[in-house]
Amino acid sequence: MKYKIDYKLHIKVLLIAIIISIVFYDFISKSLINFSETISNIFYTEINYINTMIYILIIMIPLTATHELIHGLFFKLFGGKVKYYFKFIFAATFECSGKPITLIKFSIVLLSPLIIISFLSLLLSTWLGHIVFLLNLIGSLGDIYMALELLKYPSHSLIIDKSYGYKVII
Repeated sequence: MKYKIDYKLHIKVLLIAIIISIVFYDFISKSLINFSETISNIFYTEINYINTMIYILIIMIPLTATHELIHGLFFKLFGGKVKYYFKFIFAATFECSGKPITLIKFSIVLLSPLIIISFLSLLLSTWLGHIVFLLNLIGSLGDIYMALELLKYPSHSLIIDKSYGYKVII
């Protein structure tokens, strides 16, 4: 069975991100205000939407790279061979040897960046930690969704990571 990453998945993830943003509006808005005020004090810039978005993009670059490197690290820990893809705002890691791994190990690969970066965000100052946590959570929604999709399959299933998604061997 194939699981393909396509526009439908991207739309679902976008809708989930919007719902999360609505549900946690107060936390997100306070975090953004705190972040904007702190950044403006550090860099002596005006507090405005453009400056805030620029600084968030600056944080997203190393955060995305770290996220993908963690995926790759866990693939390698489980005996895989890794390739990374970075295109404009899209980044991906996939295991390129074609070697199957267990469903549990693949779930760990999918969720490890969310868990590790979320934990590390607790060690950062509040204004930065909240933003890193939120950006990583939103960036991990596709991984979370794919991990939830794996619940459909028996625990003894094997997964082969593909550039388009993954293949399940039951």
